[in-house]
Amino acid sequence: RILSTAAANAGRSETADHCGHPVLQLRTEVNGGFVVPDIAPEADRFTLAVIYAAPEAEARTLLSLRLGPADSANLFFLSHTDGLLVAKDRAGGVGVELPLPNRQPDFRLVIVSWDKTRLLLKTGSIQAESRGKLDGVQGPVDLFIGCRGHRKGLTKTLGNARIADVVFWPGRALLAPRGVEDAD
Repeated sequence: RILSTAAANAGRSETADHCGHPVLQLRTEVNGGFVVPDIAPEADRFTLAVIYAAPEAEARTLLSLRLGPADSANLFFLSHTDGLLVAKDRAGGVGVELPLPNRQPDFRLVIVSWDKTRLLLKTGSIQAESRGKLDGVQGPVDLFIGCRGHRKGLTKTLGNARIADVVFWPGRALLAPRGVEDAD
């Protein structure tokens, strides 16, 4: 898929080096986000993984998925704010959180999976889950990195993260494997 700047990107996208690795460097309240449009035709099952650090301030929004057609889309996001790692949707159908210190100088791997009824969130040895409903999963999916969409008015959700890698597995709930293909 093609990665491009999100429409609200203020032209302040930066790459940097953190702990010897190249990263996307995000600045507090500055939109430097990217989008991968149409990353999947639907999101009835998926897994997202992100490797990031937040050495200076809160990471805030790490990733988001726009689920369904743009005119009626639901937004699913992963953020780290106020000492909580949160995965939830804007419609309020499902959400899960883990307490976690805001500043993290070293890289952290976070994985979130949706398996049609459960949302699972994991980092290191801690994991949480929640049951619920995720609207918009039967439509197209756009992946946003470091922002929550194309709108300019969301700067308060933008933090100071160093994102090293993002992986999206459509059709696979890797934290809730159904079969050998998921477990592998």
